[in-house]
Order: sequence, then structure tokens, then C-alpha cells
Amino acid sequence: MIKIRKRDPDEMIPLTYDTVFTGFFNDEDNMEILESLVEIFLDNEYGPVKGNLHIKKREMDSRAFSEKKGQMDVILSMNGVKINLEMNRYPSKRTLKRNAIYASGIYGRGMKKSDSSYEDLPTVVQIDFNLGYHNQKYFIKDYYLMSPEEGDILTKDLRIIYVDLEK
Repeated sequence: MIKIRKRDPDEMIPLTYDTVFTGFFNDEDNMEILESLVEIFLDNEYGPVKGNLHIKKREMDSRAFSEKKGQMDVILSMNGVKINLEMNRYPSKRTLKRNAIYASGIYGRGMKKSDSSYEDLPTVVQIDFNLGYHNQKYFIKDYYLMSPEEGDILTKDLRIIYVDLEK
């Protein structure tokens, strides 16, 4: 049996709830806070964040999900870079794999049909906020496509940043 209680009007719902995170950061009125958040992780690496960040539609082409509708938390563009923010309140290997598919889908959708040189693919940065999913060494970890044997990075155009949050 599910118990439902009425929320106290002064009770704050944390941003770690997906709907709160999504609603808050998809609101243009919160752009200054969103810019500050993105700036913390990207540190102007792709150009200035302030005044250049734009909120985009969250739906993803269903072909990337075997006809399942994909809806990401927050999609942004900035100076030609696509940024996806994902809040994972209950992170698991399955959730993190799904998020990798999101990042790959955004990357692949950026290819123009006429571009056979693959030069115009966008840079995609996905920031996964993972509640209680802790890497023992680092609370923030960068991932790229790379060779495990050589350590060579294949491309820096597809980047996933894991941010482990305390419960």
C-alpha cells in the first residue's frame, strides 16, 4: 500500500528529484544559476558560458531508442557545443548505460547528411549527477572514448562527466 502525505507548504523538495531538477533548469528565469553550474564543470573550456547558453527541447529522435521516446533532463547548446545534464537519483549500471546512449545519440544526430568528412560533428558534453554512486577515488570523473591499452583518446568530441553526490 502506498501512503501519500500532503507536503508542508514550507517544505523544500531537493533538486535531486528528477522532476524538480528538470523543471528548475529548463526555466529561462534560472539561466544565471544554470550558467554558473555549467561554468563550474566546463570552466570556459569551450568559450564563455555567460550569455552563450541556450536551453533546447528535451525530446530525442525515437529512432535512437528503438522506437522508445527518449526525453533527457536538460539539453543546452553553447558556442556549438551540445550539453546534456542528467540527474540520477537512483543510479545503477543500467541508468549509466542509458545516459551513455543519450550522449551518443546527441553526438550522432549532429552529423549532416552531406558531410562525408565527419568534420562538422558537434562536441557533446554530458554531465551526470549521480546521487550516492561513489567512485572510491574521485567525486568528479571525466570519460572519453579511448584505448584501454594505450590510453590514447580517440576523440574529445564526446565527453561524459560523472559527478557523485552525497545522499
